[in-house]
Amino acid sequence: DIIRGDFLKRLLSAILIIILSLLIPLNALGYTGVPSWAKEEFSNAEEQNIIPEILTEKDMSGNVTRLEFCHIALNLYELMLGMETTGTYITPFSDVDDRAVSISQSLGIVNGYPDGTFLPDNQISRQELFKMLGNLMDTLGIDIDLDSEICESFISDFPDASAIQSWAKYSTSCLLAMGIVSGTAIGDTSYLDPTGTASRT
Repeated sequence: DIIRGDFLKRLLSAILIIILSLLIPLNALGYTGVPSWAKEEFSNAEEQNIIPEILTEKDMSGNVTRLEFCHIALNLYELMLGMETTGTYITPFSDVDDRAVSISQSLGIVNGYPDGTFLPDNQISRQELFKMLGNLMDTLGIDIDLDSEICESFISDFPDASAIQSWAKYSTSCLLAMGIVSGTAIGDTSYLDPTGTASRT
């Protein structure tokens, strides 16, 4: 229906902003050197407050951490709901006490490690990013329902398909199917580069 179509369009636009924010230079948010194709998305990112305060005054040559992603994801979640999350959230992790991390975990967007840690300062890989974005879409009720055969078909053409962990395959396939992500070009070949980091630059 029209309302759902509108919602999905806003969601995909917002996810695109996240992808741009994590995979191309965030120092472009200083409005210097913004690629022409990204100007509208960066403008939207600022207007919609998707880029969190935690990233201000950071060295944008570094890579995005798990903590920083939680702040971005929570901003997007609240944007799509049109309201701020409320309530008391108790951290389930032994190494971080952060509202965005706790809420993101309670919503099923991110998970910790078996030893009870979250490792907030760890850099996120591309396949972790794809999985977290897939979890975020699930939380918002968006599922394109790919069966295993179709799921595999979206990945199999990439020469590094075997490097993708099983837990990231479905989310990666969904994002590829929706045109939200694509491979990384190296020469004339496109790779998924699942273990590459999501850089601020």
